[in-house]
Amino acid sequence: MNKLSFVENRFEGVLPSSISNLSTQLTELYLDGNKISGTIPVAMQNLINLIGLGMEYNLLTGTIPTSFGKFQKMQKLSLQGNKLSGKIPSSIGNLTQLAELFLSQNNLEGSIPPSTDSLKNINSLDVSKNNLSGEIPTTIGNCLNLVYLGLQGNSFNGTIPSSMASLKSLEHLDVSQNNLSGLIPKGLEKLSFLKYLNISFNNIEGEFHPFLFFIGGKKSKKKPSSIVSNIDLLPTISYKMLHQATNGFSLDNLIGSGSFGSVYKGVLDQEERLVAIKVLNLQNKDASKSFMSECKVLRNVRHRNLIKILTCCSSINYNGDDFKALVFEFMANGSLEMWLHPMTDSDNQSKNLSILQRLIIAIDVAFALNYLHNHCEQKIIHCDLKPSNILLDSDMIAHVSDFGLSRLLTTSNDSSQKYTSTIGLKGSIGYAVPEYGMGGEGMLIQVVDPVLLPREVEGMGVATAAMMATKEDDNDNEIEVEEANNTEDFRHIDVDMQKCLLSVLNIGILCSLESPKERINMEEVIKELQMIKSTLLVRGFAKVDQVELK
Repeated sequence: MNKLSFVENRFEGVLPSSISNLSTQLTELYLDGNKISGTIPVAMQNLINLIGLGMEYNLLTGTIPTSFGKFQKMQKLSLQGNKLSGKIPSSIGNLTQLAELFLSQNNLEGSIPPSTDSLKNINSLDVSKNNLSGEIPTTIGNCLNLVYLGLQGNSFNGTIPSSMASLKSLEHLDVSQNNLSGLIPKGLEKLSFLKYLNISFNNIEGEFHPFLFFIGGKKSKKKPSSIVSNIDLLPTISYKMLHQATNGFSLDNLIGSGSFGSVYKGVLDQEERLVAIKVLNLQNKDASKSFMSECKVLRNVRHRNLIKILTCCSSINYNGDDFKALVFEFMANGSLEMWLHPMTDSDNQSKNLSILQRLIIAIDVAFALNYLHNHCEQKIIHCDLKPSNILLDSDMIAHVSDFGLSRLLTTSNDSSQKYTSTIGLKGSIGYAVPEYGMGGEGMLIQVVDPVLLPREVEGMGVATAAMMATKEDDNDNEIEVEEANNTEDFRHIDVDMQKCLLSVLNIGILCSLESPKERINMEEVIKELQMIKSTLLVRGFAKVDQVELK
């Protein structure tokens, strides 16, 4: 046995010390995405031939064993998303073959051990969202193969080491939400592969050099008193630049519109970077409030499945009128709405999303909501999540957008929760949850897209599928399928497809129960959707060659 994987199951309890009795020939062990608790057995050190160990997103406590330094063949170690505490052991520097180290989203404390400079082969290092402190070691500049470095969400102080200018391969650097001060090292401008830099929420000062787009600025203890102070953490852009980028806000560049404004496609500067420019309709009295709300939310969040704000503009147009706009990454594949409900003359009319693509998009959205609900410093409720607010990039990765109606959720000292918002209870009918808006119950016959059904049952298959009943078995939680009203033609649909559709619909029902306390949380939604996806792939039902999997 060389590889053992129990990824994305429902294993619970502690890891027994007997795990060390596994064959010494074992090279890969993956236990990610379960509910394993307790401490990491020291006896695991006996698995000396491990090159890959993954125990991320479990309930592990205790410390990282210093004995892990014996894994001298280790190339990937992932312990992120647990409840580990204590310090990062200096013995980690013994793992000279290590290429990927993921320790984010734990309760680790202390400093980054200087021994990390021995990790000559490391290309990805993520220790974000812990309780780490002290200065970022200058020896980090010795890790010359680093491509990804995540240090955000800790309490690092001091300056950004100038030695980082030696990281010639660096593409992603995030030091946001720390206590860093001083100047941005000028050497960072010469890192030709650097695509992403985030220094926001620190006390960094000095000139802004747009070799890059990034979110940067100082922390401020002042209470915002105007629109300008609400967006002062974002680098701003002039009205003239946006006017030029959109060819005078030409209708040829108009890609969408709504009650709060219009969205234009634009090309910025010499880099010819494509962007989406959301121009607020200030004649709408709620537009300015929406602008402030969206700035307030987006300046505090960063996730691969959330739309990324690049800059903003609060100025005067050529007519002397107030002008406000937000600039986002351009999403090449438009909105999910365009794909699910193409217009008759749309270029996307001939394009259909496979069941696997839809599942992947749903998982992307669930990851975004889980981040907003559970991993932000201040929890965020989107309030208007719908297909038109889910945008798809060139790789069909989903990004949740339009935070103009978002509400910030705070917890007071007495643990009671209170909602705060500047624009009241609003949202789109049919997408707002029962306690936020008005709307009727959706009919199941309108849920299953005929595109997903075989042609021989396409005519009557939607109604047929809708009459299927589901229930959960208390023993093994498996979905049972019951046919209703003589639905003989339904048997033509693959059994795995039946279970997949019913499982997804069941998740939807659990997400929309009348009582918020009874609804399934987003972490469980992610696990359930990933299990459905894994089942389809294992069964060979989904056509993998039609979609690039993430």
